[in-house]
Amino acid sequence: MVIAVVALTAPLGLLISSIAIAGYLGGVVDKALMRITDIFLAFPRLTPARCRLRHIMPLCVPSLIVHVTLDMSSIIITAASLGFLGMGAQPPSPECGTMIATTRRLLFSEWWVLLIPCIAIFLT
Repeated sequence: MVIAVVALTAPLGLLISSIAIAGYLGGVVDKALMRITDIFLAFPRLTPARCRLRHIMPLCVPSLIVHVTLDMSSIIITAASLGFLGMGAQPPSPECGTMIATTRRLLFSEWWVLLIPCIAIFLT
């Protein structure tokens, strides 16, 4: 689920937000975002993908790993919250938020049943 969220939201959010913010706010914000766009467009079209894969991509990978790693915890909490509210994965799918929601009636009698998915969320 984490991989799907990052793969879908990162490029789409970047595209939509920069265009929407530049068009809506205008002025200094528009100029700043257009300069950032100019930086991306300033790189010439490189002869085949070899140059991009061999020289540019290795420099981007460490930043990408850090960014995705920092986002994973909030994605896991969001997925568990949606599962708990019934808007995520549905039973019998093994999702921690759904497990907590379906066993919450056992909180006062068999509390350890709820503890296992909570520990799983905490550890991940």
